[in-house]
Amino acid sequence: MEAGMKKIEIEKVKLKRHGILEKINHPEECWRFKSEDVIQEYGELDLLYVLDELSIDGWELLCYAEGQYILRTVEYVEDEIKYHHFEFDED
Repeated sequence: MEAGMKKIEIEKVKLKRHGILEKINHPEECWRFKSEDVIQEYGELDLLYVLDELSIDGWELLCYAEGQYILRTVEYVEDEIKYHHFEFDED
């Protein structure tokens, strides 16, 4: 590879996806869950009901931080991560 060139590396990894559950007022008060590929709103205001529904879809509660509940998938998923690798001459 020539000096100063970049190379795209691809690595397969196993990971758990993450999402955020928060109470919003849009236009009525409800719970909104957002992840990389899912956005769901729940009119039911009972937190345990919403968490139960999300657990049926394969999500588990991880923690609470600054007004938001952080959830992750129960199962690992395989994915590819692409990153750039740069090499430079040390002249």
